Amino acid sequence: MSVETFIPTGRDLLLKSSTRWLKFKRIDDNIGPGLWRIHNGLYDFREFSQSHPGGAEWIEMTEGQDITEAFEAAHIRGKLAGAVAKKYFVKTIETPRNSPVTFDEKGFYLTLKKKAEKILYSKKVGGPGPTLKTFLLQDFLAFSCIFLMIFAGLKNSLNISIIAGLVLGMNTSCSHNFFHQSNTWRRFYWDISLLSSWDWRVSHMLSHHLHTNTYNDIEVYGIEPFLSFLPDSRKNWIQRYLVHIYMQLFWFLAFPIEYVKKVFAIFVLQEQKLRPENLLPLLELFIIWTLVGNEMSRAFTLWITMHSFSGFWLIFTSLIASHHHPDIYHAGDTPR
Repeated sequence: MSVETFIPTGRDLLLKSSTRWLKFKRIDDNIGPGLWRIHNGLYDFREFSQSHPGGAEWIEMTEGQDITEAFEAAHIRGKLAGAVAKKYFVKTIETPRNSPVTFDEKGFYLTLKKKAEKILYSKKVGGPGPTLKTFLLQDFLAFSCIFLMIFAGLKNSLNISIIAGLVLGMNTSCSHNFFHQSNTWRRFYWDISLLSSWDWRVSHMLSHHLHTNTYNDIEVYGIEPFLSFLPDSRKNWIQRYLVHIYMQLFWFLAFPIEYVKKVFAIFVLQEQKLRPENLLPLLELFIIWTLVGNEMSRAFTLWITMHSFSGFWLIFTSLIASHHHPDIYHAGDTPR
């Protein structure tokens, strides 16, 4: 099998998850525990993890993996990051990478990266990272959706719950900026939804952003065979034609399904550990329940409506923004 058609382990399993993606990537990269691969070098970052400016979590979750794409994409100042990495160099590795990306010094990506570094760290821009305006917008969206959720409970209103869901979708979309970075409390604005910021650090940053629309993009293959975004001659007529009808319903069900999968992975499969932020949606349900007079069926209706509409907003706007435009390359496309 050539590098270009490399199919990751576990891609055909019905139940996909961030934890499984990390597990199978360790298997496929095959470099062993306690090591990280960057290009053709192996490094031991265990001692460095607590000093990592981006936080220890990024180092810990990628142990035993090829992190070349993550290293190049996350460190705009590549020479500085490379100098730090050299301190933890162990040995070279001859096995070819599973990725076709070469990061040629004179290639498109590194050339663009060098130009971006000059702009991002210029006095005019003041360095990469969120501005005060971004912080204020994020806080406004978060507190607005919490206020609307409480108001929906007080008024026992399905319409207000729908509005709360749409604002929650906006909050979730905006807050994804913060799980990309080192840990801050704003990262957990994402967890106000039925999603997990820890999971999405894997599925969105490590998988989708670094392997966009390839066979290793879990945001693409995670919903197969129900939705199949990649070209595939094996698609049946349901996947080809009826998908345009039932996918609209799927956007409303996506977030609740993700939360059920999370609960299943924690308590049944025991593949993940329970994190405090995973309980935030249940806290929201409890608050609504107390506000509507301890009527659980009504509280659940308002709660699930809010989260269903938040999921619809996030997914619908993401798709129409750029993710699956016909002009964007997908694995399986005829090379242009």
